[in-house]
Amino acid sequence: MTRPTSTPPARRAFSLIELLVTMAVIAIVVAIIVPTLGGARNTARAAGTQSQLTEISQASTQYFTDNGRQPGYFTPRQMGDADNEDRGFSGMQNIMLDLAGGIVDPSETGPDIVEVGPVDDDTVVKVNLTLIGTPEAGGGYYTPAENRFVAQEGGGVGLQAADVDDHQRLPSVVDSFNTPILAWQRDRTANQPIAALTDFAQESYSGDTPARFYWASNAAFLNTSELGKRGKNPVFAGATGGREYSLLGSGVSPNPDLYNHMAVLLGSPTLPNADFPQGPSAARGNLIFHSAGIDAMYMSSKDQAGRGEVRFWQTFYTNDSASDRLTDSNDQVESIDILGRFDDLIESTGN
Repeated sequence: MTRPTSTPPARRAFSLIELLVTMAVIAIVVAIIVPTLGGARNTARAAGTQSQLTEISQASTQYFTDNGRQPGYFTPRQMGDADNEDRGFSGMQNIMLDLAGGIVDPSETGPDIVEVGPVDDDTVVKVNLTLIGTPEAGGGYYTPAENRFVAQEGGGVGLQAADVDDHQRLPSVVDSFNTPILAWQRDRTANQPIAALTDFAQESYSGDTPARFYWASNAAFLNTSELGKRGKNPVFAGATGGREYSLLGSGVSPNPDLYNHMAVLLGSPTLPNADFPQGPSAARGNLIFHSAGIDAMYMSSKDQAGRGEVRFWQTFYTNDSASDRLTDSNDQVESIDILGRFDDLIESTGN
């Protein structure tokens, strides 16, 4: 007698509602995890950049110990010359001529030879691009990894605003976000009391009274429309432009806006200026290395502090007449480092 064949139970499939719910749960999990992972990567990159700035600062200190002067082949006044607003030779490139070397005899020629300098005169020097960081061409104090030493000449790496092509060919030190690092060097010949913002910061050296710092020394990256690998545009966009820009970018009104922004970045936030409360009493250091940070924009207009008026006196006072000092919850005077409200990273040496 033949037994009846048993029918296997039907396999239950997911209903449409169950599939939609599952997909929604996955989407929510991804939405939570992806920003967290991105934030962790940015935090790691910021830490790597801060470490890089420290390494450059330490190399500069060692250079000073060995040579009795801060690194930088050209003087701060030469770097701040009005010519350099268009020539586009950056402060960090100048520092690296001493830290990494590469300068060769003026008679040398060849496809790897570039001629660089902030002013179009007989002070320009020749650099062999293949000898940078090698013992036979000086330097030896600091040579970045290849992916942190990149020529800013377009093609998805960034574009240096420079009328001189050789300045674009000369490598620039970039941070972990692939944005050029700026170097601000104090003009030590400016030793007059800071009685006006122009005693501290100027767009370029006027030929009259020197300043502690000059915007022109970093115009190469503050006047470009393709900053770093992310290709941002730091040039001032205007109050109604809506586009992100740098508070240090070209087009920002020099006095008082740009000079106040430079004072916030480069001025000491520890001691008020009794004779000129609207400005700093001293610089943060003789040499200040500056990364744009996570947003790849120097002092971004989208940062917390960048959305409103930025004035140096806000470091110490509640108003620009210096009649009221900032105080904490215990009614004790305090200072606020306004730069901390930007995501920029800095390291200074030679205080």
